[in-house]
Amino acid sequence: MRILHSARAFGVSLAAIVLAVPAPAQAAEEQVLCQLMEVITWDPPLKNEAQRVSFTATGQLTGCNGKSATGTYFESGTYANISCNRLVGSGAGTRIWDWTATDVESSVFSYVIVVERVLGSYVATANGPITAGEYLDSTARSVGVAPAPDVLACANEGVSRMVAVGSVTIGA
Repeated sequence: MRILHSARAFGVSLAAIVLAVPAPAQAAEEQVLCQLMEVITWDPPLKNEAQRVSFTATGQLTGCNGKSATGTYFESGTYANISCNRLVGSGAGTRIWDWTATDVESSVFSYVIVVERVLGSYVATANGPITAGEYLDSTARSVGVAPAPDVLACANEGVSRMVAVGSVTIGA
């Protein structure tokens, strides 16, 4: 009661005091969903024997409901000890999603990836934050599924190309 009386003594109503307190900040993130198609090439081709192999991954994001309907990315690297039978594992990386809308800045996705074998396919799940560009400070998840390499090709000439399809989710 004393606080109420003191506030009235200064000519301020309790309602005005309550209105002056700022509301808690609310996340302004929108959830962006995209379809993913990624082509991975291996050089030299994957075989049954473990070897040092370089890769390139070229990805397309389509059907996005965000500020750009489509995007692309390119990634490359080297694995020291990989084979057709040894694609399962984990790691970390950075991917830059270049959005095709000219007024949308590229997004830098810093991720941790886990690759698992599930029912004859490989599932690669990458999770992490957008560390720069469009959607900064949002979390993202990329999931790609590719069929296991052809057993006969692995035993002979090797597998030089795999295709993964899946989705990308950005935001809550």
